[in-house]
Parts: sequence; C-alpha cells; structure tokens
Amino acid sequence: MILKKSVILYWTCCRSVGVVIFFRMKKRKYVALSSVSSGRGRDKVFASGSVSHEQFVRELTVDLPSAAEEGSNQSALKSVCDEADLCPSPTVHNIVSTSLIESSAPIDLVALSRLLPYSFYDRNRFAAITIRIETPNCTTLLFSSGKLVVTGGRDWFECVLASLCVCRILRDAFPSRVFKLVNCEVQNIVGHVELPIGEGGMLDLQSMYGKLELNCLYQRQMFPGLIYRPEASPVVLLCFYSGKVVITGGKTVEDVHEGWRKLWPTVRVFMRQKA
Repeated sequence: MILKKSVILYWTCCRSVGVVIFFRMKKRKYVALSSVSSGRGRDKVFASGSVSHEQFVRELTVDLPSAAEEGSNQSALKSVCDEADLCPSPTVHNIVSTSLIESSAPIDLVALSRLLPYSFYDRNRFAAITIRIETPNCTTLLFSSGKLVVTGGRDWFECVLASLCVCRILRDAFPSRVFKLVNCEVQNIVGHVELPIGEGGMLDLQSMYGKLELNCLYQRQMFPGLIYRPEASPVVLLCFYSGKVVITGGKTVEDVHEGWRKLWPTVRVFMRQKA
C-alpha cells in the first residue's frame, strides 16, 4: 500500500543530465520536479536552512523542459568527447554524497536496527548503521548525530531521494521526534570507460608509469591498476591492463566528462596490441 505523501515514481531522463521526480501529495495532486545534476536547483532547495519534505517539493517545483530541450541536453552530454578522435564517452555509475538530518534528540541506532530488517548495526565495529534502500537502489550510513552518507546513486536527485527516504523512516520509527533534511552535497562522482582496444589489445601500464612517473602510482604486487593523478585535473584515473579506466574524484558530471576529454589524448598513446 502506497503511503500518503510518499514518493511513488521517479524517472531519470538523460541519465546524468536531468531527472524528473514525481511526488504524491495530499488530495492526489502530483508535483513534477526537473533540473540538471550540475546543481542548478541545489542552492534554491536548501538556501533557507532546514527544509521539510513538503518544503523541498514546493521550493524545487519548476516547469518541465520540452522534449526538444531534453534531447538537446542529452546530445550535448554524449558528444562532450567528440573533439578527440574516437574518444569513448564515460558512464557515471556511482555518486557519493553527504546529508544532514536535523533531529530534536540523538538518534537511537540500536532501537532503529531492531525495527529495520534491511539494516545492519554493530557499534563495536562501526559507529553508523547501514540502511539499504530498494528505490532508489542506494546504501546509506546513518550516524547518531544525523549525518548521512549515501552511496550508489546515479545522480544528485537519487541521493536526495534516498536521504528523504531515511528521513521518512526516522519519522515513522520515532513519531514523537522532529526530523528535517537540511542539505545534500555531492562528495565524489565515479564513472568508468572502456577503451577501444579491440581483441588482443591492452593498456601498457609499465610504459605509462615510465613516462608519467611523477603523476602516477603503480605497484602491481599490491594493486593491479595504475593510479594517474594529473596536475590541475578535476579527476583521478585508475587504469587497468584490460583497457578499463575508472574515473573518480569529480564533484559534478561535467568534471568527469571534461576531465576525461582532456586526459584521453595522453592515455590513448599507451594502447598496444599484445605481441
């Protein structure tokens, strides 16, 4: 049974460019939210300090973009690497964010773990309770202070939605207390890309380390990947022999795409065919 005032449907459009989220409100009214994950609406949502679920929905309500605008945004994001020859486009697969849930009293994590079968808490090992959320598919770490870490989101809106779900869980578990979501900030965006090396191809990590030693860390006895930290770059690359590259360290989706576009000419030099 769908709870009133609960989120019933969200739809990610343009993958990491825009998202449309539908919330069910009182009297069966629907409010649509749309923005880009670069942060156009974030300051607007949390500028006034702590916000409730209803305030969040009311303040972030904007007009939906037209189909032409959505198609234009999607095409622009996919073609960000076209300036470099055969540059493969990265895919964002994980966003790590931090949120803060204000509470009128410290959160009793022991009592919460007894109420939630999909959670794990061992205070002797770690100070936070792990709560897994099915929709959106995220994992959260909640501390007794109200600090919340969200992992597994594909965009900022999924991180906000997961934070609101945890806030809703707390309100249901402790109805006498007041819980408010204050903010949600992206800390790290992780993407990946497959190099077009074809069958029998490889990425020569040893040569890459020899040429870029000052900006690289490579100890194959400890870790099979090469860590490439270029100067003045918003991202860090984890390069593997198989041609897989993990892009991490970005704060926005634009950081991931723009950072990879600039580093692609350097990485492609070390693509080889196996002897």
